[in-house]
Amino acid sequence: RIPIGESQVNRDHRRTKAKNGNLIATIVAVQPRGRVPVFFIILTTDKPGASEIRAEHRPPHLDYLESFGDKLVAGGATLSDDGESVTGSFLLVDVADRAAAEDFARNDPFAKAGLFEKTEIRRWRNVFFNPPKT
Repeated sequence: RIPIGESQVNRDHRRTKAKNGNLIATIVAVQPRGRVPVFFIILTTDKPGASEIRAEHRPPHLDYLESFGDKLVAGGATLSDDGESVTGSFLLVDVADRAAAEDFARNDPFAKAGLFEKTEIRRWRNVFFNPPKT
């Protein structure tokens, strides 16, 4: 067992041999203990001219996001290339499955207010994540 933060993993060593008995490879499978996070990206695009809807519903939207605690991994507004206007939202959530991600998106006060022209939900595999040190 190898400590990783507060959790641990179990290693499973398997050796693969050719018919003549020579070792070909050693395979090490690392299996996390406990729940494995399931991440989904919720990417939305605002309707044109919807800045008033966004401004009006921002406080309940933020309250909604805060209610999820550490299930909300990252999030924020997406911006135009010049950084001057909001174009939508990006959320990275750790939920049980796609249905839970869809519920998360559907129940957001922004969505209920009709802010979004488009909502995409995609499962995300964490291969590389390097948040800035604060």
